[in-house]
Amino acid sequence: MALEGWVVQTDDGGKSWQFAHQSDKPGAAPDTLVPGAAQIPARDPLFSIDLFAGDQGITTGLTGTVLRLQPNGAWAHDPSVPAIPFPFSQVRFFDAQHGWIVGYGTILYTEDGGKTWRQCQG
Repeated sequence: MALEGWVVQTDDGGKSWQFAHQSDKPGAAPDTLVPGAAQIPARDPLFSIDLFAGDQGITTGLTGTVLRLQPNGAWAHDPSVPAIPFPFSQVRFFDAQHGWIVGYGTILYTEDGGKTWRQCQG
């Protein structure tokens, strides 16, 4: 679930929720920011999140934001997605390999779990 640019997660079936941390780039340490504190930078709103293949996750949002769940539990910008300055409204994976990102006249498709993306032409 995403809330004002933050990913919110649960590990007990929804009884309690906590904010997930982000990192500046894939493999970097998670930030230590606390939502609601004075030092919090503005983040792009997130519109869609998909968890797939047991331990994978991607979320999309305003200005072409695409964050991928990292092994350390943080969310980081996904450099494999082409930089497109328009909102991405949805991300969906149908299995561990095949997924779509769509929004504002753009459709991206992957056949390798999000390692590479191609822009579809209509």
